[in-house]
Amino acid sequence: MNKIIAAVMLLAAAFVFPAYCDESSGKQTMMIKGQIGMIDWVGDRVSVKFQDGLTRDEIVLTVHDSTRITKGGNQIKLFDLHPFDSVKVEYYDDSPTGGLKAKSINVISW
Repeated sequence: MNKIIAAVMLLAAAFVFPAYCDESSGKQTMMIKGQIGMIDWVGDRVSVKFQDGLTRDEIVLTVHDSTRITKGGNQIKLFDLHPFDSVKVEYYDDSPTGGLKAKSINVISW
């Protein structure tokens, strides 16, 4: 009887206290260091220019509400980013429809 009561209470708690759901759950994240290229405040996108060996490249990432953006350990907003800021970005591929999404953007000093 005690096991049934405990199971019912656990099930009820699952509905009363919903867990935070990270959009990247179950998706492999990747890291990149580079510089901010363009910033699209309206479309919530940024591009990051980086060098991979001898090759220079640029990726465009969508920034969403759960993206953590920091500078010097303090949380900042998308509009606080500037072109040429050095950044370390953690992102994931939300294909086929979502493209690349930023999980975190950290402004760093070299």
